[in-house]
Amino acid sequence: MAAADAGVPVTVVADAHAGVSDETHERTLAIPRLYGPLVGVATTDEVLTR
Repeated sequence: MAAADAGVPVTVVADAHAGVSDETHERTLAIPRLYGPLVGVATTDEVLTR
């Protein structure tokens, strides 16, 4: 999260990110959400329609 620490907005693309299981996938996506609003989590479709 060096970019967010430097004040740069970051978007984590949830469906381009993998986990060993659905549970670990959701857990790892919870971490960047703690950095909101500078770090956001979105789907590919959401990013492409911005």
